[in-house]
Amino acid sequence: MKWFVFVFIAIIFVVSPYTTGLYTNSSFYSLSLLIFILYLLFIIRELYKKEIYLFKKVSIILLLPLCYIISFPFAENPKGAWDSLIQWVTYISFFLLIYWVSLDRNIKKWIPITFQLTGIWISIYSLLVYLNIAELPGAIIAGRLGSIFKYPNTFGMAMIMFYFFALLMLIRRETTRIQVIMYSLPLVSYLVCFILAYSRGMILVFPIVWLIGLFLLKAKKQIDYCLYSLISIAFSLLTYIVLVRSFSSVLKLIVLIVVCIAFFGCVLFIRLLLEKWESHTKWMEEKGIFRMLIPSIVLMIFILGILDITHQGIAFQQLPIRLQERIESIDITSGTAKERLIFNEDALKISKESPLIGLGGEAFRVIFKKYQELPYRSNKIHNGFFEWLVDTGWIGFSILIGVIIYFYLRILKLYFKEENETQLAVFLSTLVIFIHSFIDFNFSYGTVWFFVFWLFILGINRNSDTNLSHQKKKKSQKTDIKPEKDYFSISVYSIFSAVVVICFIFSYRFMEADKIVKNVKSSMNPAILEQEMERAVTLDPTNIEYWMKLSDIYVKGHQQNSATKEKVEKVIKKMINLEPNNSEVFRNAGILSEKIGNLEAAVYYYDEGLKLDRYNTGLYTSSIRSKNHLVNQMIHEKNSNTEVEPLLQSAIDDYKDNIYWYEYFLSQPIKDLDAFNGRDFKVSYLTHYNAALAYFHLEQYEQVLNISEQVVNEKNHDLMALAILSLESMGENEKANEMITENQKKYDNFTESLEALRKTYQPKF
Repeated sequence: MKWFVFVFIAIIFVVSPYTTGLYTNSSFYSLSLLIFILYLLFIIRELYKKEIYLFKKVSIILLLPLCYIISFPFAENPKGAWDSLIQWVTYISFFLLIYWVSLDRNIKKWIPITFQLTGIWISIYSLLVYLNIAELPGAIIAGRLGSIFKYPNTFGMAMIMFYFFALLMLIRRETTRIQVIMYSLPLVSYLVCFILAYSRGMILVFPIVWLIGLFLLKAKKQIDYCLYSLISIAFSLLTYIVLVRSFSSVLKLIVLIVVCIAFFGCVLFIRLLLEKWESHTKWMEEKGIFRMLIPSIVLMIFILGILDITHQGIAFQQLPIRLQERIESIDITSGTAKERLIFNEDALKISKESPLIGLGGEAFRVIFKKYQELPYRSNKIHNGFFEWLVDTGWIGFSILIGVIIYFYLRILKLYFKEENETQLAVFLSTLVIFIHSFIDFNFSYGTVWFFVFWLFILGINRNSDTNLSHQKKKKSQKTDIKPEKDYFSISVYSIFSAVVVICFIFSYRFMEADKIVKNVKSSMNPAILEQEMERAVTLDPTNIEYWMKLSDIYVKGHQQNSATKEKVEKVIKKMINLEPNNSEVFRNAGILSEKIGNLEAAVYYYDEGLKLDRYNTGLYTSSIRSKNHLVNQMIHEKNSNTEVEPLLQSAIDDYKDNIYWYEYFLSQPIKDLDAFNGRDFKVSYLTHYNAALAYFHLEQYEQVLNISEQVVNEKNHDLMALAILSLESMGENEKANEMITENQKKYDNFTESLEALRKTYQPKF
């Protein structure tokens, strides 16, 4: 059974990166079902054979999904909370399955091979995409290679992770010739892919982790490490220069293959020399001072290199131009760096809402607008650890750090005890992921966690690099020691298995709902369309998007009657109950209320939305417009001025708030403000016009004229017409006539627009 499970899990591990690195939730459901089934079969077997005690040393991993269970009842984003829980139960089930099969010595030796083959194929496929030999939409973003992740920063991180793993596995003395080929050939392709990603964050992380690795190696291994690194970097830069030139794709591919083979030849030559000189270098191991000598020299070279780059010296000028530009743009005061700092500051503010247990999975996406200092657009914090802090609180954050430290202590303890570079390969590879995740959202990719847990399993196993020379245990050999029943482990894993069953059920429901929604088409019969969407929301009742689609069907598919209105109002209440701190929910509630003719409710929902989101241009416009519409309705119904005026004043207050926050944003001491305005926050023309209309109703005609003078828009004829009506109401008929003549020349059909406006809005109530 272990071989079957390993093959199945290995296929999942190799294939999963090609679903955009398991970034989207919908791509996760079917995968989680497969892993859950395997886990349940495995746990039943272990309980039956009373072998649960084997997992006692890794049971700490079960604390990670517990963090999401604790925060679940208080989730700001119930759908995100469910998805996060399903994902983490899947990760842990995956980890336990790999750990179980790794206990078999014959399977254990395939774990590093599978990992390396995954990296090789990703790099080859990515380069084929870059050379236009293979196709992958979205793989190249603004000239940067994002490959299967469709995000250059995470792709660059993954390539350096594979690079360190292969590099450390290569410098082992006991490596076979086949292993030398497997670990040396892709080193150049890993680095070329990394360079093509142009990830500034990884340009910083790479040398830091490389230096850590150098300090942890023995003196003789440091020589291997430095030589292989230096030559691979040189060959990679050479290959990169060819790839970015305007040569044919076939020629570039040939150059890449030749360079990889040439590097392999260099590796063989270096290994031959080092083996020949090994007897002459034993003295280096005897004197501990030499373990620090090479790192000290390299550190000095690094410092000189940094100074050269800072002052754009000779070494810096030898780099390719595009690479120089990316390095030059590394600046803590740059737009992207400041933006990430702002994300972190906002995340800390959000975490204070529920500091201990957090706000549930994917909470930031729902409530960041309530706390954001600047109008950036981002569903992620760009800091995986702070994402955990917001989702699971300080308890969850501490548990995550504690689990990572626990595994690192085990890995490093084993490394220093056995001096086995496999453990160091695991340590450096995962360190790349964790350090880079402080400045990006790598944790949002399920594949990244598969990488982490696969490596952890490899790192905590003794003699992970099992050689063919090891003697196999005889099948007939049995232990005389019978393990006692571990009731604690049995209880813990039974509870976790119950959670797996629950997640299995909901994962299946969510997958079915997703299929229904994808198959629903607007051309379908309205009754069938409504029935299908009702099925979808029944299966996935926490999905706001499904409720919105259902409400649109209610509005479009039926006449405006009381039954339709009642259905839509129920949907609105359901959405607000699900995500009461999501400004977009209130905006959609307002839009739906307007569609069913409930203007009073629309005004209320827009006001509530603005309390949660001060940088929402559309909300300001909708709020002011709906209040004007409600005023027109009240005037038509001949309501008194005392009922109308507070509503108009509220519209004007919204307008002033819009101006205040826009001016606040413009006043920020930031060079490139546009880089921080992903939401395109501004005071829109429609906001100006509707505010002028509110002033007009209040007979504050001077304010209308002020707005018309300030707003410059090629399609502002409605505002000009309103200004003319204001002049007429003030008795300034001569100025009004001059404006009419001027605008008649400027706009076609201006007279018709003016008369239509005159009939609609009377100067007096």
